[in-house]
Amino acid sequence: MEQKSEELNRIVIPDTGFVNTEEFRREALYFQKHGYYTPEPWGSPSWKSYWQEQLDRCKNGYTVAGTRITGDHYAYLNFAQIKLTAEFAAADEKIIKNKSARKIITFPDFWDGDYAYFHAKDMAEKRGKHLLVAKSRRKGYSYKNGLISANRYNTIRGSVTVIGAFLKDYLYPDGTMAMVRNYINFFDTSTGWSKRRLIDKTDHIKSGYKTETESGVWVERGYRSQIYAVTFNNNPGAARGKDASLILLEEAGKFPNLKESFMATKPTVEDGLYTTGLIIGFGTGGGDDSNWADFEDMFYDPNPYNLLAFDNIWDENASGTSCSFFVPDYLNKPGFMDANGNSNQVEAKKYEESKREGIKRQAKDTKAIDRHVAEYPFTPKEAFLRIAGNIFPVKFLQDHYNKVVNQGTFKHLGVPGFLGYKDDKIQHFPDASAHPVHNFPLKGADDPHGAVVIYQSPYRDPKTGEVPPGMYFVCHDPYAYDTEYAAGSSLGATYVFKNINNISNPADMIVASYVGRPQFQDDYNRNLFMLSEYYNAPIGFENDRGDVIGYAKRFRKLDQLAPEFEMAYDDKLKKPHMSRTYGMAMGAGKENLKRKQGLIYLRDWLITPRGVHSDGTQKLNLHLIFDPALLLELIKYDNDNAGKFDRVAAMIVGMYQMKEIAYEHLANPKMHKTAFDRILERELY
Repeated sequence: MEQKSEELNRIVIPDTGFVNTEEFRREALYFQKHGYYTPEPWGSPSWKSYWQEQLDRCKNGYTVAGTRITGDHYAYLNFAQIKLTAEFAAADEKIIKNKSARKIITFPDFWDGDYAYFHAKDMAEKRGKHLLVAKSRRKGYSYKNGLISANRYNTIRGSVTVIGAFLKDYLYPDGTMAMVRNYINFFDTSTGWSKRRLIDKTDHIKSGYKTETESGVWVERGYRSQIYAVTFNNNPGAARGKDASLILLEEAGKFPNLKESFMATKPTVEDGLYTTGLIIGFGTGGGDDSNWADFEDMFYDPNPYNLLAFDNIWDENASGTSCSFFVPDYLNKPGFMDANGNSNQVEAKKYEESKREGIKRQAKDTKAIDRHVAEYPFTPKEAFLRIAGNIFPVKFLQDHYNKVVNQGTFKHLGVPGFLGYKDDKIQHFPDASAHPVHNFPLKGADDPHGAVVIYQSPYRDPKTGEVPPGMYFVCHDPYAYDTEYAAGSSLGATYVFKNINNISNPADMIVASYVGRPQFQDDYNRNLFMLSEYYNAPIGFENDRGDVIGYAKRFRKLDQLAPEFEMAYDDKLKKPHMSRTYGMAMGAGKENLKRKQGLIYLRDWLITPRGVHSDGTQKLNLHLIFDPALLLELIKYDNDNAGKFDRVAAMIVGMYQMKEIAYEHLANPKMHKTAFDRILERELY
């Protein structure tokens, strides 16, 4: 259930920004200057007092002039050495495109974004919640995660910390577990907190020592705090039985089994009404091996997973809705912070926007901008862009989706209603109570029955009043079973396309749709065939499921079905001596040749130029799509789960139908001459 806006969390940053932040890192500055933390003699009362005070700050935090940082943040600033870019642009300096810098081993600077993250972690732990973090690249979270683990090992007796990842490469030999080891080694050599180790393995460290009792039994003594590194690949229950107080899930955006792993791990840190430990999951935008589906679902629906919910101040027009914690690219961007660690977000965003525009103009591959945006996102939706398994121009689609939804274009241009007869002719009757399915995936409150949406009424010949043959075609993806709708079931998806022609423009676009799942399949098919009659358009469809042909036979409507596609234009796809029936058999599996080729046809159609927008940017075919759920399917398309994308499946049928029509025109130029005179301009072959 959605939280109310007043219940959602925000991290409060001072309106004037942070000042005098070096006061939070005095110990680190002293160490940098002198090579040690305190001049007091080792083991003396004053030496012990100093290190006890530092330990207290690392546990409970530190306050300067009314501003408090958490214990982990204090430990990070003063006792964690990291690789850091040595030069940053101050807020009052002139921002330039490139500045010379170098990486050095040093202590972290104070960053406002780190302040927010460490407080979010502290807030979740105190409220018995867990935390999910989506972020841009190069924000130093492996360093922060490693320090949090090392600090808990150093400050809490008997604590158990688990650092998990789907693959061990994120843990060791160069991952987070290696950073933990470096921090602990620094504690042992440079602070008053040196601890012997009972276990010192690549994937398991345990502090303490053994002593022999008078009876000759060796027993463990000391802190006995532990850190484990575990992998969740093929083992969602990898953290079971560890009795951990902290579990970190590194690169959780790469977990294909994140929900299963998370739910299997929760009992380790929850006991009845009580939360005994904290789970933090992290995901970094971008990467061809990302598996965002589970992460995204959990991120936007935090309550069922006991995740701390925040006001979504990042996505467009989403404030007041809940999501998990997000770190945008323009926060703590090198070159755009002042000496006190305050981010110049406006200039950082301008700089990144200029880089994006350059990539859009110069890159030949439309996926180049998707990869860049996903790695350096402004919003969670950008971080979750599908790169792997999706060949569509996701960033262009996302930008268009935002405009269609935020400006309400889909409501102004699409008229929902139902089809019926008047004076023996099909007509569309607008109905304000009709509910098109505008979400993907379908949400519990959605009406699955759907509605017929008209974006452009059929063109009719001024003399005859009839719709010219060949002006339109229908593409359809059926659903398989005649049952009452159940959550997760597929929908029927139908789109009406207007062909390129020289008598009615704009064309080469979707002019009507019907997506839904009424209780009975005949109800869906009745609307499908009425759409076909309304637009005088043949129906192309996947013929390996549903009851389209059976319905057409029963009601004598076979003449409305498109003959089975010959695909004679492609030697790899055509079948010799084919006995033609109706529609097309797509076949199953992500490696299916027809599906793969159809996806390419659809991608190429989406990016076909259509002129110029009023702001001078290029208009593409995709900019003439006003169905929000279709845009979402294209944005989220995952070839490994192709069966979930009903609208995309219908569009693939449409692409083959378009090719079939074009080939017929080439083979017989006299066919459809009026409607398809300009079709050769598109260079389809």
